Amino acid sequence: MRSARLCLVVTALGLVLWAPSAHASNGVELYASINGRPVSSGTNGNPIDLHPRQPTTLDVRVDNQGSGPIVVHGVRLEGRVMGVTFYELDTEVDFEVPAGEIQARDFQVDLGDLSGQAVGLIPSSVTILDGGHRPIATEGTLVDVEGSWHSIYAEFALAVALVTVLLFIGLLVGVARHRLKPNRLWRAFSFMPFGIGLALTIVFLLSAAAVTQPGVALATPALLFCGAGSWAFGFLSPSPDDEVDIERDLLERRDLDDEPGGPVPAKHALR
Repeated sequence: MRSARLCLVVTALGLVLWAPSAHASNGVELYASINGRPVSSGTNGNPIDLHPRQPTTLDVRVDNQGSGPIVVHGVRLEGRVMGVTFYELDTEVDFEVPAGEIQARDFQVDLGDLSGQAVGLIPSSVTILDGGHRPIATEGTLVDVEGSWHSIYAEFALAVALVTVLLFIGLLVGVARHRLKPNRLWRAFSFMPFGIGLALTIVFLLSAAAVTQPGVALATPALLFCGAGSWAFGFLSPSPDDEVDIERDLLERRDLDDEPGGPVPAKHALR
């Protein structure tokens, strides 16, 4: 259970800190389009659709503003969340772009395997590669993958939800068996992994359902709200010592009631 909590915390940090990259290197700029639509136009409100069972055309235009020629050996279409690659499609090409010139190419991309890799809104990028498969230039986008709920990404989202449910059950068992930490601060922090898991579940399930992308704009408020709410709930939850004291008082009162003559009236006890 501790490893599950650690994974949720690391995942949350990665989601908040990670952002999709888009850059040009060595004076090379990349302009790409998918099925005639510019990659740069893919936004949360209007993502670029990727249909695994439909033919897809990828156009790249490379502007070499450097001092020497470059050779493009491959083009990569990939989707990453928190730095983790959930799908990657490489297409081999081979063309040279002299210094100060622009070269354009278009080719078909096979998306057949995409259905089992991702589903929903995925931050993605198009990258041109050199002979060593090193990136020359990258352009970021947001795509809506018409994949399957049996895909890797959907199963990852469901796994996060399952871990969150298990954490919640563990907290309920701890409350029922008086196993919560007696210190309120420590008890509050022990509830936070559940809040983080709940926030991540919301983020990933909304992404897989193509409602919104798993980005900082959604993750940050979700983590703050759920994390703070779970912390407050843990802080205000009854202390195990308080529960034991209440049970002890009830037992003492019951014993007094069972004694012959019943409990001693308060006014006689003062005498």
